[in-house]
Order: sequence, then C-alpha cells, then structure tokens
Amino acid sequence: MFTKLKRRTVTVSAAVAACGAATVLFAAGPAAAVPANYITVKTTNNGGLSAFNDQRDASKEIFNACDHTSDGMRAVGILKFSGRTYEVHDAGGADGNCVARTDVNVPEGTAVTLTVCLRDGANGANQYCRTASSRG
Repeated sequence: MFTKLKRRTVTVSAAVAACGAATVLFAAGPAAAVPANYITVKTTNNGGLSAFNDQRDASKEIFNACDHTSDGMRAVGILKFSGRTYEVHDAGGADGNCVARTDVNVPEGTAVTLTVCLRDGANGANQYCRTASSRG
C-alpha cells in the first residue's frame, strides 16, 4: 500500500505542478510531509485531473480539479464520503490553473472516493471517468 501511495504522490506532484496548483495542495508549514490521505486521479484520456489532500493539521481538506486540454469540456472532481458528495469544476481549458475547494471537512479516519470526469457543460454527462479510493 505504501509503495502505491508513494508512486501515486510522485506522479501527481509532477502533474499538479504542471497545472500550477502545487502551492494550493502543499502549503509550506512546520511538518511538510506527504499527508496520510492524499489521492490523485486522471481521466481515462488524461484530459483532467483531480486531487484530494487530507490536511491532518487543519480543519479543512483541499480537493481540486484541473482541466488539461482545450477541448471545450470541463474537468470535474467528485469527492464522496459518509453519504456526502462534493464537486469542483475547472472549465479553464488548459489555462494552467486548477480550481480548488477548501470548504470540505472530512472526519479523521474516514474513507473517501475521488472521481474525475470530463463534462460538456456544468450539467453534461460524465465522460472519461476514473476513480480512486482511500481506506481512511
């Protein structure tokens, strides 16, 4: 499990840096270690990315969506836990900026599921989806 998490974090760190969100995901602080609950997932066509960072030392977590292609579609991150669902949308069309949500509070030790999809418009059908989960 640790090997998969470590490999995933390295891959995501490069992808997040490419979309300009590294400072959003990793705020410098006294304990700048990789969080225990850090998930990232790309769409099946690599057109979008979503990441979740459970900041153990903060009351709110961060999750984002990054649109990597100028195809007229938006990247949508979908975070689910304990019967709740949150979404974040990036319709920037590969503008180098990700959109983050910081208003989500996941209780410690809670398993989460993160899905990223592409959508044609805010209410379009989900396409190219991929999902990753944590064990809490």
